Amino acid sequence: MLTDNLVQAAAKFPAPILTVYVNTSEMDSSRHAQPKNRLNWLLDSVGVLKRALSYAESKRCDRQVQRVARFLEKRHPAERSLVIFAGATMWQAIPLQEQVINQVSWGSPQIAPLLASSHSHRRYVAVVIDHKAARFFELCEGRFDLLSTRKLVIDTSEWKHGEQGSVAAERSQKPRGPLRDRYQRRLDARYKVLCHDIAQEAVNLVGREHLSGLFLIGPERLTQLVLEKIPQRLAASTVRIAEDFGGLPPKQCQKRIEPLIEAFEQQQQLAMVKALQREEAGGLVNPDEVLSNLQSGGLRSVLVAKDLNLALRDCPKCALASTSADPVCPNCGTMRRPITLGELIARVWSQRSVPVEFVTGDAADLLRQTGGLGGWRTLKRAATK
Repeated sequence: MLTDNLVQAAAKFPAPILTVYVNTSEMDSSRHAQPKNRLNWLLDSVGVLKRALSYAESKRCDRQVQRVARFLEKRHPAERSLVIFAGATMWQAIPLQEQVINQVSWGSPQIAPLLASSHSHRRYVAVVIDHKAARFFELCEGRFDLLSTRKLVIDTSEWKHGEQGSVAAERSQKPRGPLRDRYQRRLDARYKVLCHDIAQEAVNLVGREHLSGLFLIGPERLTQLVLEKIPQRLAASTVRIAEDFGGLPPKQCQKRIEPLIEAFEQQQQLAMVKALQREEAGGLVNPDEVLSNLQSGGLRSVLVAKDLNLALRDCPKCALASTSADPVCPNCGTMRRPITLGELIARVWSQRSVPVEFVTGDAADLLRQTGGLGGWRTLKRAATK
């Protein structure tokens, strides 16, 4: 699974290294791209890349290209795409579950597409509950993994025989009377304790695994009891679905839940963009201001419209980029070079781990109206605005 730790490790792979992003299958999982096509693309791209390399560097690059070519030729893909880092002393192939732009580079490891992919897939826990059990699932990148199952067992053997007899005798009738009422109160109280225990287990799981949210699915009575014990800090990222999925197998549960997750994420992203554009808590939406504060350490989090393209130039000496078309750095006079927004964000993220949210859909469309880039200044700077 793609995690921030894995992306951080990739950013520190020793240079020079060959980085290859390649689509390994079509969107239709029944139609796989032919290995020959992938290899032709790789060799053609490397041919262009090597024109800018010295003879010695070209030979070193060639050795890694041959390793990648052999790997791709034998591979039967189960993923949609791959990123491969190949160097003299290391090798790392990471499967991805979304299409990428095919690209190859030599030198420093290129983590920008990897960063965007890792921050586009949040991890959630889904608690599917009925009157028999609660099942805990982790949802991420199209996977729906069962983590644990907790049985809802209520032992009534020590309850008064008269109460049990009254209930048994009234199964074919409408229950009534003080004994039945007392039995029901005990049953309700026991379910309340069990549901509160389930809530605590879910809270612990979210905290321990650094998950992004919680989905509670089940009969309204049970999910409400669980929700009672969800702390305020988690309540904003908790979604309750009053449907009984208890008898559904995991695959069907996943099929029902995934659209709900997508709608929830879009709602969350749209709310963040609107808050940013209202300039709440030090929000910035001017791209030049955002870029300046991002590189100086003045932002505590960043929002980016996914696939946003900005024409940037970067000074290799000062390591400062801007939208200015001036080919010369105004600070040191060094010739500036083109750099992508993804490369810049990846560089800052690898240095400071600034939280980055790549927004899509309606949220991305709204953010593009103000430049496609925004961020919140650190609390200290926001307070002195």
